[in-house]
Amino acid sequence: MIPEQPSPEDVVPKLAAFTRQYHSEFERRLEAAGRDAFPFHGEPTRVVTIVRAADGCVVFYLPTPPDGQVQPGYYGYDLSNYSLNQICQSVSVHRLQVASPELGKPWDSFPSITQDVPPIPEFQGPWIHEDIRRAVAAGLLTSLPGMTISPITYVQQGIRKSVSPARVRVWSPVFDFASLGPRRLFLWPYADFWWFPDQLDLSPEAAGQAAEKDLVALQTLLAAVDRLTPELAQNDAGGSAADILERLCAKFLNLIDEFGNDEERIHQWLYSNRSG
Repeated sequence: MIPEQPSPEDVVPKLAAFTRQYHSEFERRLEAAGRDAFPFHGEPTRVVTIVRAADGCVVFYLPTPPDGQVQPGYYGYDLSNYSLNQICQSVSVHRLQVASPELGKPWDSFPSITQDVPPIPEFQGPWIHEDIRRAVAAGLLTSLPGMTISPITYVQQGIRKSVSPARVRVWSPVFDFASLGPRRLFLWPYADFWWFPDQLDLSPEAAGQAAEKDLVALQTLLAAVDRLTPELAQNDAGGSAADILERLCAKFLNLIDEFGNDEERIHQWLYSNRSG
């Protein structure tokens, strides 16, 4: 349950303004493109929570909760006494974790993440998809997958030096559950993780551009997934998807080099690869 909170402008003013603009633009673009084309990530989002943590910010875009106890709107939380990892684990029954950048360590070292993180009072989940939550409660699922994300880190001479200012879009992962079929894991279709947002362009223009790029990225990824056959997915899903995306990126860069000023040609290429 999400308790009532002050306006997010009281927590992170510039980020709140960006988020409102972005949310409006992205929802409008999803509607225009047809939400049915995005079966797991096209659900309308009506509750937006903006959270300040000790090491960054996270914005969760959620549909209206099924219990109706939370009204649509924007909510702000100052949880700067907690890390992003503590916040995410608290609302995901440890299914969403944020790795420490471990500055000063070699780039190829991988930090271990403990799941012994106590829940945050008044900010608990689980923000798990309702179908999955019910299946767990009924004993149909005895375990759940999860995901770990990390900030973009600047590396110099093989050593992690600093966290780079960035906005990282995370799409809720989709899994094929034995008793349910394909389902989005989390209640939220997408979330934004921010590191040092005050060093980024948070103008209304940037919000609109981000919304357009995110939709193109989602369309391109879905097109790539559609090209994976069951045989490819079974043997090497990650490598095959990476190869497809790499080829698409190479073609797009060649198109930009040759026809960078021809906006119509570029839009036609993006459209054809979106639906291919």
